[in-house]
Amino acid sequence: MSQDDAQWRQQVDARLVGPAATPPPGVTSNFTNGPSRHKYNIVCQTICLTTVTTLVVIRVYTKSRVLKSLGWDDATSVLAWLGLIAFGVLIAISDEYGAGKHMWDITGADYLTFNKLTYAFYITYTFDILFTKASILLLYLRVFSLTRSLRIVIQIFLWAHILFYIASFFAAVFMCFPLDAIWNPYVRHIKCLDIGALKVVSAVINVVSDFAILFIPISTVWNLKMQRKNKVRTMAIFATGLFGCIAGLVRVIFLTKELTDKSYAQDPTWMSYPAILWSYAEIAAGILCGCMPAVPAFCRHVREYAVKISNKRARIEDDLRRMFRSDV
Repeated sequence: MSQDDAQWRQQVDARLVGPAATPPPGVTSNFTNGPSRHKYNIVCQTICLTTVTTLVVIRVYTKSRVLKSLGWDDATSVLAWLGLIAFGVLIAISDEYGAGKHMWDITGADYLTFNKLTYAFYITYTFDILFTKASILLLYLRVFSLTRSLRIVIQIFLWAHILFYIASFFAAVFMCFPLDAIWNPYVRHIKCLDIGALKVVSAVINVVSDFAILFIPISTVWNLKMQRKNKVRTMAIFATGLFGCIAGLVRVIFLTKELTDKSYAQDPTWMSYPAILWSYAEIAAGILCGCMPAVPAFCRHVREYAVKISNKRARIEDDLRRMFRSDV
């Protein structure tokens, strides 16, 4: 090891045990009890995961026991739900290594781990959003294949998404040379793509596809020959995907600020946290959108079951009354 490399190694070792960034004037590093945004993660995951889990269970139960029509759209929905759980676990782990905290309140070693987890976020998000959108498009193929041209359009959308997210995965894998330069800011002699720009471009394309996917059922239902009231009800079911579009837009805004706002570069663990949570919410909204069409059938099943139980109870009461009358 050359003298230059030895000095660099000493500097890196010092950074790993000390604060990941110099605190602002008048601020002291606090590794144990510094400000954090973790409460937003708890709220976000509690609401999203509880709602999504409930709807996925309703979807699988309805499609398997009531409609008896499980398909690939349901399988990919379950995979998206499992991916959402994995994403949530990664966020929870990252909270222990500086996510949602200021850079000067964590060590350089924690920041290194945070960057690794951020890379894992991107990979997990890529596959999870793919499963989410594939589930919705496969559902469209089953429900909205009214004409051959519409079926071809949906298939093109599906394969375009598959190819796009596979390309995004390989772009992430080969983003830097050597690979650990993606998460290790202390590596020297590196060659990297513009990581920030790549994320923004990917996010913009993702949002455009969100709105395109949302447009397919709404435009199709609107052109059907059915009562306006039923049209509005049906469109309202799929309109839940609008929140996913909004979440994607907010995510684009935060990712764009990472490129343009210097404060993001100075304090990424704190400033990038909203984008992480909005990514989680976007996936959750997409899964909900795909599950909502099963809700009306589930509600009808529950009502029919309630009526059946009520009638059975009434018959039992009638039998008991007749029994007691005969005894008298």
